[in-house]
Amino acid sequence: MFLGCFLVIAAPARLISAAADELFSLKLYGGGSYHLLHDINKSIDGSNNLWYLKWHHINEGGFRPFHWGFQFGAELEARISPHFSVGLEIGYLRTGRDSSRKVSYADGYVDEHFDQTLNAAVKAVPMIITGAFHGMPGKRFSYFGGIGLGLCLGMMDWRYESTFEESQTQSKQEWNGHSVAPVLQARAGIELELWKGISFVVEAEGLMAQLRSLKGRLTENGVVTEDTVFWFKDSGYYEAFFLPQGQVPDTENTRKGIVDLSGFSFRGGILFRL
Repeated sequence: MFLGCFLVIAAPARLISAAADELFSLKLYGGGSYHLLHDINKSIDGSNNLWYLKWHHINEGGFRPFHWGFQFGAELEARISPHFSVGLEIGYLRTGRDSSRKVSYADGYVDEHFDQTLNAAVKAVPMIITGAFHGMPGKRFSYFGGIGLGLCLGMMDWRYESTFEESQTQSKQEWNGHSVAPVLQARAGIELELWKGISFVVEAEGLMAQLRSLKGRLTENGVVTEDTVFWFKDSGYYEAFFLPQGQVPDTENTRKGIVDLSGFSFRGGILFRL
């Protein structure tokens, strides 16, 4: 009886142990990514449009919206059956752009020239629990597809400088904000075994995540204000601006800004079976 109980307990444990030796894997990946961003790009376009008003001129360059960035990360995966797996993915993505312009204001009485720069960037750390279906398991060539849910820690950087050419007087504004958002992920890819336990993976990923109520530190001409919120004017000349938490703008058609990280990525990497 004792021997029978031991075999009942030990046999499944041995099978689980053997499966763990073969079915855990670590994936390292990297690639390019595209993100909608919406409010931040609209505000950049709006900043240019203000300089097409009467007596305003963009003499050279212009502030440029952006969408493309890069992404890399790692995923620890456990195969719970030949066709299904669960995993934990942690990554990092960044998209941004530095741009500049030369502008002037001339109304017949005043003639002023400015050199202006804008450095804007969005960064995020997604942490996602994934589930995937695997086709043709055990073959040298296989495919997979799945979904994931998680959280995304996002950050937005905005740095603007304007230099008055005649006197070299500078005006500076720098804001660094952060927020946390839920994430929905969908992906599909192919896997090619290179050597025993090592495979090359290529996959496409779709991501849905919106950073809302971004809050951070604002520095304007040396004056620091903590807990300031990103606001967006959503009509006419789109505009980004920052106000202390609890303060509401007195202009119409404004709301708290949203940085939409939704988009897609194409990435490749190496998978190691542990």
